Formats: sequence, structure tokens, C-alpha cells
Amino acid sequence: MDIDTVGLRAETPLDEAELAAAGRAMRETIPRSAHAEYSPSPGRDPLGILATQHEARLQQLVDLRVERMGTDAFSFYRGTAAIQSADLAAGPTTGAEVVVCGDAHLSNFGMFRSPENAMVFDINDFDEATVGPWEWDVKRLLCSVIVAGRSLGAPEQELIGIAEEAAASYRDWLARTLKRTLRERYFRPTSVNERRRRLHPDTVRMIQEVALASGKRTSQRVARRALEDDG
Repeated sequence: MDIDTVGLRAETPLDEAELAAAGRAMRETIPRSAHAEYSPSPGRDPLGILATQHEARLQQLVDLRVERMGTDAFSFYRGTAAIQSADLAAGPTTGAEVVVCGDAHLSNFGMFRSPENAMVFDINDFDEATVGPWEWDVKRLLCSVIVAGRSLGAPEQELIGIAEEAAASYRDWLARTLKRTLRERYFRPTSVNERRRRLHPDTVRMIQEVALASGKRTSQRVARRALEDDG
């Protein structure tokens, strides 16, 4: 669907109410329930996609990559962003395109220090970043919740609840963010300390452990591991 048909690319910028109305109008053509359906395309070839990707990789590492992907379902999922992108490309979208991460699964979120030396929680992998439908990142994230949870043996109904909470959090955070100016959005990272006050004590302890470990992952550490001193 051409996004111009719903007026989201108007010569005169639309106000918040008009944008909300345009978004709701999309539901008449692409109802939200349509995103819950998946029908594989007739020519679907996931192994062919992987083979094409492997041609562009360091050949001496391909076997190791395949071995690691075979560890469990989530390991395979992490290494197959291109397969899911191909699947999603054949599915419904609203036509609203943004700069997407392209590989927004659970393990590509983490804690690290910002240039201002604040510990933040955010996406930390942009290898697959591109322009695409906004739904793609959300779907990859929510699917990763289910796949990772299954690999850990979590109950199916519990996983569905967690995925629903993740989707609601995305919706609520986006709604709050859109009420801020562009400058405010840019300079408002997801501070770990800010979130810590709202979390369960067990979660806080886990975050403290991860934050301590992530604080040691510096550029100097990478340099020591990757480089050799030739004197």
C-alpha cells in the first residue's frame, strides 16, 4: 500500500490528531489481526538464503557458524535475520517505513556506556540496519521472546503473556516518546539507573551483575584481544 494514500507524506505537516486518524484509517485495509497470520510463500527457500549469505562470509568460519546455529532453536533464530526478512516481506505492512534495526532479537539488546559515560540499555547491533516497515523490528523482537523462552523450557502460556507485555511496552514507550521534541528524544537514552528504581529486587541484582561485566567491555579490552604487539 502506498503510504501517500493515507496522507502521512503531506506537503503540509499533519498535526498529532491527523496523524492518529491516518493511522487508524490504515486498519480498514490492514487490520491489526492480519499481522497474526503467516502463510509461507510458494517459492520460500530458507536454505538458499543461507547459502547465498555464506558465499559472502569468511569461508574458514562458515562451518563454525553453522555448528553454533545448530545448538538450539534460538541460536538458529539469531543467525537467520535474512530468512525472517524474506518471510516478512511477503506479509502485510502498513507501508510506513522507518530506519529499522533489521535484527531486533533479544540478544541484540544490552547494557553499555554512552559517550557521556552513563550506563544505558539499548540495541547494540546494527549490522542489518536498513529502511523498512516499522513492524519488522517489533515482530522479530516478539518472536525472539517466544523462541528464546521455548529454548529455556518456559511454559507456552507464560511466554505469550511476556510477548504481550513486550508489545504493550513498545506501544506505551513510543506514545510517550512522540510527545517529546526531536532534541529530547535524541538526548534521552534508556538509563539503567533510571529504570532500576521500578524493578523487582531480583531483577535489580541481575542488572547489577550484567552492568559490572559490561563495564569491563571497553575498546582497550578489544584492542588487547584483537591486536599483537610487534615491539
